[in-house]
Amino acid sequence: MSRTLSFRVAVLAALACFCLSLSACIKLPSFTPSKKTINFYTLAYPPPPPASTTPLGGVAMIRRLTTFSQYGTDRLVIQGSIFGTEFSYYQRWAASPASMIADFLYRDLSGSGLFEAVLNGPGYVRPMYELSGTLEKIQANRSRKGWETELVVNMLFFPYGRDGESPVADKLYQKRYRMTAPCEDSSAESIVASMSVCMEALSLELIQDLKDFLIVRNPAPETRRQATGQ
Repeated sequence: MSRTLSFRVAVLAALACFCLSLSACIKLPSFTPSKKTINFYTLAYPPPPPASTTPLGGVAMIRRLTTFSQYGTDRLVIQGSIFGTEFSYYQRWAASPASMIADFLYRDLSGSGLFEAVLNGPGYVRPMYELSGTLEKIQANRSRKGWETELVVNMLFFPYGRDGESPVADKLYQKRYRMTAPCEDSSAESIVASMSVCMEALSLELIQDLKDFLIVRNPAPETRRQATGQ
């Protein structure tokens, strides 16, 4: 055996021994995929009772809500402190929060009896009213008293002008709704259950506010006679 070949064999043997010695102290990362599953949740609460036996307005259209950038995600948002916010990877909403809220408002307003019809987007029927809004906050908060959920939505409601397109500026209705509810802990089940309470309270208050708005703007003939004393 030549000296060159013997030298190469010796080098390879030394490297092999060195690798074996390192294997005892180096822990290689595991490539086994995680068995933890991603869970999806949705709000759930019973539809509110009808608010009126006869329609107070014509056709209303609900537009999809816009949302603050921080909440434009399907992940549950948990704020443990004023400096830290967690976006849960394994606990998520089944749909974007803004779309989910708009769907529930469509369901609740359709059964409220306030309007002759409710649309969830542009179609062949020309609406007389429009409801839109912005989702400002949907998250769980930790405070000194414990956990709570917070839902903040800024809603805008207005009738169209006679041409069916331009809104009537002097008949705009806007209100910022902030709902909170206690939460047992920071688990996903507790957060979703508590947030459902917030959403139910938001829907009930919005329907009552729209009813009051429509009665003032579009009083029935009997109401007009009583108001004028005729």
